[in-house]
Amino acid sequence: MFTLSYITLLIILVFVIGTFSITIYRKYTFVYKIFGKPKTRDLHKVAIPNSCGISFLFIFILSLVSIESYIDTYSLINIIIGATIVCVNGYWDDLKIINPYQKLIFQLIAVVFIIFSNELVILNLNGFLGIENIPYLPGFCLTTFIGIFMINSFNLIDGIDGLAASSAVISFIAFAILFWVLNYKGYFGMCIIMVGMIISYLPFN
Repeated sequence: MFTLSYITLLIILVFVIGTFSITIYRKYTFVYKIFGKPKTRDLHKVAIPNSCGISFLFIFILSLVSIESYIDTYSLINIIIGATIVCVNGYWDDLKIINPYQKLIFQLIAVVFIIFSNELVILNLNGFLGIENIPYLPGFCLTTFIGIFMINSFNLIDGIDGLAASSAVISFIAFAILFWVLNYKGYFGMCIIMVGMIISYLPFN
């Protein structure tokens, strides 16, 4: 069972691992000159490592060991696969600036995979806009749209230092509270992991 001391320890541990991993990766990018192509909206004049986010994936997968007893293996594997697709897509875009349609296709694959494999389709709007039950196919399309929308919403605010990361921390804390109330302890643990991981990134951002 998650206790306050366990949650605090988990956040601190992920923060330490995250800080160490990002520091090592930054040194690696400077040594081997792994820098992304400059973008028109960039304000910096010198090359900087802009692909440190890939380290999140390894930290996330490593940290899942701490919550594996709270979530079934099948769901865990599906989340890792989906996260890997999104992270690799973002990593490659940071380095090469890939076509927006290519990014959208990979995002679509990741979101559809997670929705389908975890049965996350929205089938009831509970009276929102006067709508109750909705058929499976429209519900699947709506759920997919929401997933793509969430990913690109954060992409759009990623140009200002610390804005996307700070917003993500607030969002994950809100989701953590929601999952705790709904007794989804595994997903609560994932949110806590993400909070610790993103906080470790903020000083570098």
